[in-house]
Amino acid sequence: MKGKLKNTPPKIISGSLNRENLFNIIFSGHVMSAIDMDVDPVEQEVIERFLVYHYNPEWGDIADFRREMDKLIEGFFNAKDENGVTHEFIIEDIVRKLDSTEKVALAGLLIMVMDADGEQAIEELELMQYFLGQINKDAGTSFEIVGLEELSELKLEDWKVAVANQVTEYFNDL
Repeated sequence: MKGKLKNTPPKIISGSLNRENLFNIIFSGHVMSAIDMDVDPVEQEVIERFLVYHYNPEWGDIADFRREMDKLIEGFFNAKDENGVTHEFIIEDIVRKLDSTEKVALAGLLIMVMDADGEQAIEELELMQYFLGQINKDAGTSFEIVGLEELSELKLEDWKVAVANQVTEYFNDL
């Protein structure tokens, strides 16, 4: 069932995201899509649909948002920059800036991207584990992630169900 996308639009979070946090969530989705070195078009469609649903036209042309995103993604996948900033630091910084509702949106998008192509690479599972570990560090979140240390040994469906049940209805259609 590789590459099959549901026709239903992604759920939107209550309230609205600010531009910076939407940018960070979309960026994280692109990182998830590319982490296994196989950027599937259906994963990109999930990200694009999420972006279009949450983008506020008052922020300007969405094409400018996409160009800015492309530049950041290119830089991310290059080695550490001259200041020694690591991928882990960037992810920690992204998660730290999000409120609890936005963290739910982030986790939801990451799971939708990871699941979109019908395959879950170990790199995707490890990245998801890292993101959720960072989210779980924040005492203000509703996440109580269980079994993360054994993530690669769990059946993904069971793990997704456990996460979904602990977060919100946001994951009902996964």
